[in-house]
Amino acid sequence: MSTYGGIQAANSQALAIPFNIGWHTLLKGDVVPRAIVQQYDFGASNIPVSGYTSDMTALINQGRVKGIQTLFVDNIGNNGPLLVINPVFNQQISIPAGYQGYFPIMGSPQSGNYFSISSTGTGIAQVAFLNVFIQQAIWAGLVSPPSVGAPLAVSDAILDAMVVAGLFNVRTTPAQVTDTDRSGIITAGGVSQLLMPANAARKGWQVQNIDSNFSGEALWVNTTGAAQIQQPGSSALAAAASIGFPGGSASGQSSGAIYIIGASTGHMFTATEW
Repeated sequence: MSTYGGIQAANSQALAIPFNIGWHTLLKGDVVPRAIVQQYDFGASNIPVSGYTSDMTALINQGRVKGIQTLFVDNIGNNGPLLVINPVFNQQISIPAGYQGYFPIMGSPQSGNYFSISSTGTGIAQVAFLNVFIQQAIWAGLVSPPSVGAPLAVSDAILDAMVVAGLFNVRTTPAQVTDTDRSGIITAGGVSQLLMPANAARKGWQVQNIDSNFSGEALWVNTTGAAQIQQPGSSALAAAASIGFPGGSASGQSSGAIYIIGASTGHMFTATEW
């Protein structure tokens, strides 16, 4: 098991590592961008209430860096918020579990050498101390950060995205739904009848004329009121030529009541809502 003393000792040996960045602002006397990366295990034993300390004084005195201008904080691996304090200006940086971000340091180089790092979590966090200025930014490093809990369910789609050559290829998988069978027959020829009652939870519906026993006979549906044969507001479902070649169909996404009418009693249709 890790101990506080062991981690402090390892962090004190961290080097100022050069790195590449397209645009940067260095303090006078610094030559290249450098990062001092340190790791903090909050599941370790003997951690004091004040947490860990990171002191850049030795590296500054050695001329490795002139000061710390920005922190890159990685709290993905920790299940609690991370608090970084620079005591000179009492600057406090708090980052939630599962998040990453860049945070400029106030008053660098006057205050950019000593920090305390604490957390109520029990995981591992990392901080990279940078001698370059980077504008503040914070983002979720996980789809479901630990501080938030279980991911929220969505009802429209699940997106799987993969970056290829700088472009997003997105595959959309519709959420699964349960079909309800609304199939039946015309119970009284020439009379509008309810096909589907209003349903606020309905995602979609469809109906098809399948009865080849009524050759040449269309059915009619209306989503705004009573259905009428060959009248405005009602849509025709063409006659079925045979069981192997069904007739016309209609579909939609409305949630209101839907009505159907046919000239002959007993005319069959297939209908589904989901």
